[in-house]
Amino acid sequence: MGGRGGGSPGRSAGDWRDQTEVTNLGFSVRRPIPALDQKRLDQVTKALREAILDRVGYNEWAGISNLRDRLSAKGFTVGEQDAGIKALAVQPKVLLIPIANLKSLTRDDFRSAVFLGNEFKHAMMIER
Repeated sequence: MGGRGGGSPGRSAGDWRDQTEVTNLGFSVRRPIPALDQKRLDQVTKALREAILDRVGYNEWAGISNLRDRLSAKGFTVGEQDAGIKALAVQPKVLLIPIANLKSLTRDDFRSAVFLGNEFKHAMMIER
């Protein structure tokens, strides 16, 4: 499958778009998800939860690309964002899904996708 392969762990911090490769087919490249200390992981998941609720509220889907923009603005690296998304996704009442209609996704949607459960996920929701 095009676009699946190892990420580049040696990239510098900055805008998440600079740290994500996209193949000519538009598929994201899997990035390794780093282990964070508990304090930093708690900061990321709290900021991620706030970003979802500020963006769309409860019971509505938020695109991962929009959430990454907000987290990048707060100084979180792509690796920290990935770790936060993974940590939040296993909590009760948090859903993380792939978008089935790939034609509806933008280049940023592909770049921002996180690879979990053997597929790329593009949207998150917190249920009330």
